[in-house]
Amino acid sequence: MKITGIGRRFGLFCMIALVFAGGCTTSVMQSTPALPGQQSEGGNPVVTNLKAANTGFYLLYWIPLWSGSVSFPNHGAYNLFSDNLEDKYMFRMLDRQCAKDNADGVEDVRLREDVSGWIGLGIVWKKTLNASAVTVKRQ
Repeated sequence: MKITGIGRRFGLFCMIALVFAGGCTTSVMQSTPALPGQQSEGGNPVVTNLKAANTGFYLLYWIPLWSGSVSFPNHGAYNLFSDNLEDKYMFRMLDRQCAKDNADGVEDVRLREDVSGWIGLGIVWKKTLNASAVTVKRQ
């Protein structure tokens, strides 16, 4: 089978796009101080507000190519051929940040998944899992 000039260019474009997209697949964790008097839905005083995100790329929607490293958020680290876009990994990121913030627990967790087909007819898909939560001091 002979690959034509257009096929070669498309293949080269896909490879270059995936290499550049590798820098976009990372996990991010942001912790901001609570507002004065802020309480969780459970009535506990809030220590910090958390936002976390993890992005990954998938071949044909189901096969993981790479995703952000949940062990090293904010470092641009990623894992090849592993699917770190699951709720349990987001909870792990939130729990680690809770320990860093010297809080007793994580509450008011909300998760949202964003998905989009990306390269040529949805061959490569980008998924992003976002989480927001608060850390609290339990009374």
